[in-house]
Amino acid sequence: MAEFSKQNPRPDAIVLFSCKGRHLVLGPMVADEISGIRKLWKVPLVGFFTYGEIGPGPEGRSDFHNHTLVPVLIHEK
Repeated sequence: MAEFSKQNPRPDAIVLFSCKGRHLVLGPMVADEISGIRKLWKVPLVGFFTYGEIGPGPEGRSDFHNHTLVPVLIHEK
């Protein structure tokens, strides 16, 4: 995530989509993960748990992703 933050230095806000499976696997460490993202960018953050995400896969077609954390960085024009 640190390399990603260098490429996207300062969003105005972040929306996190985290798979519920991560919460089950990480348990209380999920709070550390969220805190790390908050400390990395120091911007307003909101998010929720999902049951997986749908998005492009390695071959370019849409696929179901599970146990993922997806940060959506919002920039005001």
